[in-house]
Amino acid sequence: MEPAIRNNDILLSSQWAIVRKNYGSDNCFRGNIVIARSPDDPNSLICKRIVAVEGDTIRFGFSIITVPKGHVWLEGDNKDQSKDSREYGSVPSGLITGKVIYRVHPFENASKIE
Repeated sequence: MEPAIRNNDILLSSQWAIVRKNYGSDNCFRGNIVIARSPDDPNSLICKRIVAVEGDTIRFGFSIITVPKGHVWLEGDNKDQSKDSREYGSVPSGLITGKVIYRVHPFENASKIE
């Protein structure tokens, strides 16, 4: 997720279930940085940006892909080094565990994540 988030940053995230309860189930917004279970390894967590939500179309190589209902398209900001939806396709929104809301460490870079 560099440069927005660096490898050693410590992040605070909201629990996605609470966000859904308070704001509804369709609150996956383009631009949100989220924590999700990896589609490749459910024991691992990934931190990615939501680039597209259900119903959106994505140009991927020479293809146009429509994000299916209940899915999102996740990409890392460092596209050359990121394993993301460009490799494993759209991600079920049920794999999202939280929305990143704050960087707490390193202290000199502590800030709200928009």
